[in-house]
Amino acid sequence: MAYHFGQKDKYVKVIFGAYKSYEEAFDSLIKLDTNLLSNKPYIEKIDKHITLFHKYENQL
Repeated sequence: MAYHFGQKDKYVKVIFGAYKSYEEAFDSLIKLDTNLLSNKPYIEKIDKHITLFHKYENQL
């Protein structure tokens, strides 16, 4: 899932994967290509992103 947010939709949040634990998500994150790692990806829970997705009236 991806959505634009911020003033004038300046930013894009890309959400990738659903994991049962933080450890499982971390194991997947560290296997990303170095080009993707340069964007400083991080792990977050999905709840707030569902709210933001609807706030900015994005669509899948």
